[in-house]
Amino acid sequence: MWEFATGMFLIALNPGSLRLTAIYTFSSGGTVLLLGAFVGSWVDRYARLPVVRTAIVVQNLAVALSAAIVCITLGFEGQIRGTWDGWLMVVCEVLIILFSVIANVCSVARTIAVERDWIVVICPDTDSLTNLSALLRRIDLTTKLVAPIVTGQLITYGSMVIGALFIAIWNFVTMFAEYGILRKIYYSVPELANKNVNNLDDSHEVRKTLLTGHSRRSVAGSTSVALGIAHSVSHAIIKEEEQDDGPERGCCGSVCVMLCSSVMTLVNGWKTYMKQSIMLAGLSLSAIYMTVMAFDNITNGFAIEQGLSESMVGILQGVGAILGISGTLVFPRLRQKVGLEYTGNIGGVLQLSALSLCLVSVFAPGSPFDANFFSESLPPCPEDTLNEASLPLYAESVRSLSIASNMYQEISMFADSNSTDIPLDCIPLDQDPSFLSISLLMAGIVGARFGLWIVDLTITQLLIERPIDSERGVVNGVQNSLNQAMDLIKSLLVIFLPWPQTFGFLVIISFGFVFIGFILFGSYSIKAFMRRRQGYDECEIAHRVEHG
Repeated sequence: MWEFATGMFLIALNPGSLRLTAIYTFSSGGTVLLLGAFVGSWVDRYARLPVVRTAIVVQNLAVALSAAIVCITLGFEGQIRGTWDGWLMVVCEVLIILFSVIANVCSVARTIAVERDWIVVICPDTDSLTNLSALLRRIDLTTKLVAPIVTGQLITYGSMVIGALFIAIWNFVTMFAEYGILRKIYYSVPELANKNVNNLDDSHEVRKTLLTGHSRRSVAGSTSVALGIAHSVSHAIIKEEEQDDGPERGCCGSVCVMLCSSVMTLVNGWKTYMKQSIMLAGLSLSAIYMTVMAFDNITNGFAIEQGLSESMVGILQGVGAILGISGTLVFPRLRQKVGLEYTGNIGGVLQLSALSLCLVSVFAPGSPFDANFFSESLPPCPEDTLNEASLPLYAESVRSLSIASNMYQEISMFADSNSTDIPLDCIPLDQDPSFLSISLLMAGIVGARFGLWIVDLTITQLLIERPIDSERGVVNGVQNSLNQAMDLIKSLLVIFLPWPQTFGFLVIISFGFVFIGFILFGSYSIKAFMRRRQGYDECEIAHRVEHG
């Protein structure tokens, strides 16, 4: 629910612009980018149940706090904007974004722990792992089907405050149920309690031995040597500081050790990821994240700015979730018939075919896209010629102009001053009211859900099956960082191009990145096919590493 509603709340706080929504997306993506490897390492190094418990509690409490601040801010918006010359509103916006970012980081930790680690232990073979992965995706998509519809109806037919209050209460209550279910699963599968968190170095050596004769032998060896040197230096520093009786020196040394350890964790995490055979597949998944052609906060805000209601956006997202669920149902059968790599390529073709509608929407009637946007300006409108009767017409006509948000605020002030009328020659009446453009955009996004989830499940399966047990958390943590890096680039583009007229540029760039992702996965598929012809099986190597 919060994932769907965050963009709408931020649009309500800053109407007429996507900049605040983009700042939130940028902050969230940047945080996960920086902390992704640490989160994955944390999941690898600690017992499974405490990790999940911490992630669930912090995530849900952060969402509840953020939603509560939204309730207060929207309920007392006038007073808050008038306090401290508007700085109190800035503080509220910062707190909303801060708690949302914390919730997002904890969500990444929970996803890695449950959907990348637990299911590998629970499933006895590859087929059951494939089916369980698809089932988890169906559960996720079912919530994305129901939650946006419910939230959209609450906001449309109730209010933003009611929607935020409902989300705050819902997350607090369901926190106990979510943890209770996972706790029951944990104790019903005794193998989940058996986790070796100290075999990282040994698994590196085994992998190096198994890879003897292949071109990556030197890379694995150098990585193991680097890890050994790093750990030796770290232990030497710790030992020296333990022998030092000076409290200040010991404190400074501990800080240095912590910093060195953090840097080593980050560097080694990326090294581990780069030597994986599935690196190109992971890069293809991250490229898909650099897109506005999805049901995220930015695109939802744009759709609402173009005249769609919150209820309609929620329904469209629900339809997209239905198609996504269909993709998860097709995925296991498709994999059994044609294999994992071919399944991913089929999903990529279906995704690109649907997203071509989004590309057409940029130039369709009703599109606010203006290639000459930065060379045009709006002629001034006299302040003494505006009345309340003409206000809606004027506001609608300037919706897609470069200074939409500022003009709307000026119009509101003019109307409050009981001015007279507006000259017709300053109203741009040539704006096309057609909904064809936004309809094509949303149709493309909805249709692409089917292929997208086939691609997502394919690469997720590779990220689960290929890495060895002691590296799975780190690899998936780095993968989340890469995904967020692409999302970060998207947010930066929106921050600098927040106007409806420039959204077409974002769509074109996004389509290019999705196409690049398709090419990267195709390259991985070719390499995987060639390795199999040479008798090289990464799954077999991972299995032998894990079982000695």
